[in-house]
Amino acid sequence: MFGYFVQLRLVSFDEKHQLANVTTVQIVEQTLHILKTDKPIVKTVVHFVNPSCHCNSLTAPHIEQINQQAQKAGFTSATVNIDDSNPTIIPATPAILITDNNGDLMYFGPYSQGLACSQKNSMIDVVFKNYQLGFNSDLVISEAEGCYCQTG
Repeated sequence: MFGYFVQLRLVSFDEKHQLANVTTVQIVEQTLHILKTDKPIVKTVVHFVNPSCHCNSLTAPHIEQINQQAQKAGFTSATVNIDDSNPTIIPATPAILITDNNGDLMYFGPYSQGLACSQKNSMIDVVFKNYQLGFNSDLVISEAEGCYCQTG
């Protein structure tokens, strides 16, 4: 019985394979469109959430920690509500996009994976550490399972 409920809670981040043939440039361009701007988003963290998604409560502490880390590193943060009324390239929420000082993608995907989607299973700390060492991860995570709400 427990396994049944666990399986119901574990959802594929990109269940419909929306990101299969999408470039990092297209992901950033779509984000610009969602943000309704044509200005490059440099050193920016964009949080994609759906207010009705039950998974938001699991990521709230992680989002706060990320925002503090980002602010210390000179990044700005934005939050975008994604729901069925505005379909996008974002396959599920909660999700995050991070760009570097050139506006290039550093990371796009879920905050974490696993049943609790906790900070312990996050790649984002590694992305920030790599950036501070002069590396851009250019990382898109589409194949993850955790607590996500599908879009569109």
